[in-house]
Amino acid sequence: MKNQKKKSFPRRVFLCLLAVLLAVCVAFGVYVSDYYHTDLTDSGLRVYAAYGSEDGVLNREKYEADRTNLPQDTTETVIDGGCHAGFGSYGAQKGDGAPVISAEEQQQQTADALAAWMNLQ
Repeated sequence: MKNQKKKSFPRRVFLCLLAVLLAVCVAFGVYVSDYYHTDLTDSGLRVYAAYGSEDGVLNREKYEADRTNLPQDTTETVIDGGCHAGFGSYGAQKGDGAPVISAEEQQQQTADALAAWMNLQ
């Protein structure tokens, strides 16, 4: 235990809020993925998609091709200045773009947009 870094209070709060958000996502049927292989067009599901404008990991051609599997009323949010790694706390990702905003800002924008989409705000 003495070699472990102590997590800061804001990070612990963020992790707790993330756990709550994930529970809400499960309750609302939110599907988290980079690509949509299954045809959801006539599923009756509400679909929300988000990615960062600087995401260098997401294969945009594949993403665009897979969008045909999503319902027409899919809500898509592009986080301006965000990158792939900015959605989580797992560090830099090979091939990712350089973020223009902090991970905290990206996560806040994402949480706000998702909460608004779920009519929680």
